[in-house]
Amino acid sequence: MQQAINSEIMMVLDVCIDSRTDEAGTREAMERTHRWAVRSLAAKEKRSTGQALFGIVQGGVHPALRDASAEFLTKLPFDGFAIGGLAVGETKVERDTMTERATASLPQDKPRYLMGVGTPTDLLEAVLRGVDMFDCIIPTKMAQQGYAYTFQGLVRITRTAYRLEDGPLDPECDCYVCKRYTRGYLQHLMRGKHHLGSRFLSVHNVRHYQKLMERIREGILRNGYAQTYRELKAAVATPKDLKDEAAATAVTLKDVG
Repeated sequence: MQQAINSEIMMVLDVCIDSRTDEAGTREAMERTHRWAVRSLAAKEKRSTGQALFGIVQGGVHPALRDASAEFLTKLPFDGFAIGGLAVGETKVERDTMTERATASLPQDKPRYLMGVGTPTDLLEAVLRGVDMFDCIIPTKMAQQGYAYTFQGLVRITRTAYRLEDGPLDPECDCYVCKRYTRGYLQHLMRGKHHLGSRFLSVHNVRHYQKLMERIREGILRNGYAQTYRELKAAVATPKDLKDEAAATAVTLKDVG
């Protein structure tokens, strides 16, 4: 099917289970994923299409399984590697820990792709841990709920406070919506449940993610991602991000103590 639609990157079939599944269940899913990975490579070699094929590292939140999955898959001639089985029930601390553990075991000369993640802050955290690529429904899903990501923080455009605002969603954004429409007009569309409102917010949110990754890339090329990370995190963090960070810090301090 992936050859038929000519996707630039093909993914092997994998078993993505609740990350809180016990070790025995997680191992079973991981080993089936590995068998499918071998079969996917064999299918790819039957007909050359020029498409890339990525393997998917599984293992839930079990460190030994993550290591075993990465060791098995990196012996195979995949064009890149995905980190799967996260953002499906684990805590933020567990996700960050498993992401870092997986990337440490993957080749530096092949792309690393974190599947199903995430918010702008999630992207910043994952890049800090060695991830290159992402996919997620969040930009458009949040748009449907009336949320816009900006470099001044998350905006809930349905709030009455925006009813008479004449400025764009984000003065730093160059998307079609920010160039032509005001916050007040977008508030009107969303409050009136016009489909055009969620479409406009989706256009903006997707562009926000593009600009975020552009800034991340620029920071890396300048050998200054640490500073870029701090600046962008302060700009895009949401109240939930700050709450999660406080919880993660509390866990870390408890462990150190």
